Amino acid sequence: TQSTWALEAMSQRWLDAYRARSDSLLVDLFSGQLQSSVTCMQCGHVSHAFDPFMDLSLTLPTGVSSSVTLADCVARFLQEETLVGTERAYCSQCKKHQDATKLLDICRLPPVLVLHFKRFAFSSTIRRKLTHDVRFPKTLNMADYGCSGQANGLYHLYGVVNHMGTMEAGHYTAYCKSPLDGQWHEFDDSRVTPVSESTVGGPATYVLFYQLMPA
Repeated sequence: TQSTWALEAMSQRWLDAYRARSDSLLVDLFSGQLQSSVTCMQCGHVSHAFDPFMDLSLTLPTGVSSSVTLADCVARFLQEETLVGTERAYCSQCKKHQDATKLLDICRLPPVLVLHFKRFAFSSTIRRKLTHDVRFPKTLNMADYGCSGQANGLYHLYGVVNHMGTMEAGHYTAYCKSPLDGQWHEFDDSRVTPVSESTVGGPATYVLFYQLMPA
């Protein structure tokens, strides 16, 4: 098992390589890093990879159109995955593909965290928009979701993108919180309307924007 120091050093090397070819203000604001740990089920060897992300795409349950929480969605994103059959992973210790488990961790948090809900379901039997009412906090502590990325993981919500309608015909609106007085506004085409904080949310919620709070 690699030490925490060794993993941090590996994470930094991957980050440096990414920034060397993708250095921009957008990367500075929105880019975080995921750690992927794949464990061979035959010999127990663990391999690690570090990948950048600009947003996290969170899956919604497809069974019923009901209410779910952001915590449910993040837990689903981070839950351990079993790699078998055609998805078997190559083990450098066994020198061949083996059944394995894969675990994700958010090891570096961005200044602006973007969370996207996968509301459009596609499969051989399903092609529809998922209308779950996703409940989410206005203040988000990523430490609650097992994030090991940094000591300060406290965010506040400042923007929401909504999608109304169906897959065939939809309309986008947005809510945004003023940094000056904390007032929420709804943006709907050319119309800008002050709204109460309780208005923000519901089954039309599509993308959340959280800003990292100062330590």
